[in-house]
Amino acid sequence: MKRFIPQAMMLAAVSAGLAISAGAEVPDTTRTPIFRMRGIVVTASRTPEEIAKAPAAVTVVTAPELARRQPRATAEVLREETGITVQKTNHNGGSPVIRGMMGNQILLLVDGIRLNNAIYRYGPNQYLNTIGAAGLKRIEVVRGPGSAYYGSDAMGGVVNALTKEPRFSSSGLCLGGRAEGRWSSTDRGSLFGGEVSVAGSKIALAFGGTHKEVGDFTAGRGFQRRDSSSQVSPSSWREKTFDAKLALIPLMKHRLVAALQDVRQRNVEFYHTPDRLDPYQDRTLAYVKWTWENPLSFLAQLEARASWQVQKEKWTRKKSDPDYSLIYGSANEVGTPGASFRTQTKPWKSVEFTLGVESYRDKVTSSGFRDSTVLTAGAVNRRSARGDYSNAVLENRGGFFLSRAQPFSKLALFSGIRYDRFKLSSSPDSLAVPFGIVQKNSALTGGGGMRWEIKGPLALAANIATAFRAPNVDDVLRFGPVERTWFEVPNPGLKPEKSATVDYGLRWDGPALALSLTFYHAGLRDLIDRRPASYNGDTLYSGRRVQRRENVIRARIDGLEAEVEVLLTNEVNFRGGLSSAYGQDLTAGVPLRRIPPLSGYVACQIAKPDGRLWAEATARLAGEQSRYAPGDRSDLDMQPAPGRYVTPGYAILNFRFGSKVTRFLEATLGIENIANRNYWEHGSRVPASGTNVTLGLALSGDRNF
Repeated sequence: MKRFIPQAMMLAAVSAGLAISAGAEVPDTTRTPIFRMRGIVVTASRTPEEIAKAPAAVTVVTAPELARRQPRATAEVLREETGITVQKTNHNGGSPVIRGMMGNQILLLVDGIRLNNAIYRYGPNQYLNTIGAAGLKRIEVVRGPGSAYYGSDAMGGVVNALTKEPRFSSSGLCLGGRAEGRWSSTDRGSLFGGEVSVAGSKIALAFGGTHKEVGDFTAGRGFQRRDSSSQVSPSSWREKTFDAKLALIPLMKHRLVAALQDVRQRNVEFYHTPDRLDPYQDRTLAYVKWTWENPLSFLAQLEARASWQVQKEKWTRKKSDPDYSLIYGSANEVGTPGASFRTQTKPWKSVEFTLGVESYRDKVTSSGFRDSTVLTAGAVNRRSARGDYSNAVLENRGGFFLSRAQPFSKLALFSGIRYDRFKLSSSPDSLAVPFGIVQKNSALTGGGGMRWEIKGPLALAANIATAFRAPNVDDVLRFGPVERTWFEVPNPGLKPEKSATVDYGLRWDGPALALSLTFYHAGLRDLIDRRPASYNGDTLYSGRRVQRRENVIRARIDGLEAEVEVLLTNEVNFRGGLSSAYGQDLTAGVPLRRIPPLSGYVACQIAKPDGRLWAEATARLAGEQSRYAPGDRSDLDMQPAPGRYVTPGYAILNFRFGSKVTRFLEATLGIENIANRNYWEHGSRVPASGTNVTLGLALSGDRNF
């Protein structure tokens, strides 16, 4: 860690020099709107609107909240939000669980661009953490189906991570800078970062980067798994990020944005499989977006976007005995060009239409390796091997039509329809698909909703929508060992997973009190799961039992989500949330996998009116979960006490404090898990950390020329 201190000091010095020479106030990053439910959200309907008036159940995490929480990784930000839990396969993991669904049944977006691609894995994954938290402006989450708006994978919800935007200057050329450092005690973690911005009246540029190192961490009091210590090892990783964004106003009403994001994670370790190592997990995204406001009297907006995204990942496993060592693994790469066009029209004052088309093309290349060493002779045999998948291409083209109407002053109606086509083609593979495959699928989804203002601040909201997930390359073409004893083979005959969801509830938006209560019922069919199979007429391959994925499950998930915000005084704010989900596999008559228990949070914030001082106390709560599915029972790594089939409940207390020490310096101190509880978040394969002290320092300023 020491070698990065000079870099941080250099960045701090640059920012300090800019700030001091400016002699100007720094933008306040510690204040939030009094009521989060009165903020603005875009993801829910692809157009800006108030959260309380959005058709769907929505969560928004703002920039000040991101700064206060000092997250180790992006997924951890969502732990204190209603209706969302976070599953962790490793310390760097973080898969949001929304309405009982996770992984490739949750759609992840970055600035509205799909992060999900053709190899998003079955079950939980870590891809949300390939978005650098330090570069985020806000996170918007739609809880519930979103396929009518965004297409495949949006069955349980949509998570849209929105990155920071460069700001234009109305008073000549403006040069700004920021440097920050963060430290955490439980894993000896450190993050150093900086950013520089240059802005004029019609052009603005911002770029920056971070370097993060995270070590093995300490679990709560009483944790003992592999030895007598509470150290959770191995669980470390390193990360570097870089991002740049250029904004232009070439003509009146026109805006052009070009952005580049790069995240590189190295040597990601896994506690539950110490013989596994991910040497790298990289993601690069570049895009250009053009927006034209009010081009015609009946056209509110035109938007066109082109993007290019590359995801690279590599995993290795090691086996050895006194005489022999074997290292094997796979490297996978997905290159995705994308394009979209959207128009928003208002033919009448109370009617609004949004039309658009999107196209993505995932090109998957996969290669394996196998290094065997005879230790007694020192001989090394290196050879290439088959990767996780056959080389393949997955193409997706879709079009959507959305509408919003307000026939009466107290009644708003929403509707949407979308059609998607998919084509998956693979190269010939002598082992998995000797002649290659061409698979075509399509899906038509839609939905409608209403919001009726019953009386005063009381409103009724209701929605019905369908959603789907098209089978991807990971579903159709995976050929290799999985878990402990299975070997998976391809199935080109898979169909899309489908769901239909109804939700309804009440909302109260008063001057000092905001409430939301939502009930939902989701019916799911053709869900994909692994089933015993054969390969070339044999049920065993390389000593493992053969299985493949099939559309075999019909299921139901019912639940509720409740949240409240209370303005106690002008300086004191209270909020809380509670959610519950009950999932049942109707085909087998057993619980669905990884359904979270009753969970919630409470938070109380005190902030001075000038924003220079704030404090926040929070508690995260979860009940016991004993409804283990058969797949959960066979997964010993996700069981806090293997063989007991129960995840104990917990109550975790946290405290945060922040201050603007000077006009240019901000400090944040946090204490997480104050009581040092030993607990697991349901479905995780690693315990949560014990007491953790975090410290954040940020130095920033700007100067006008």
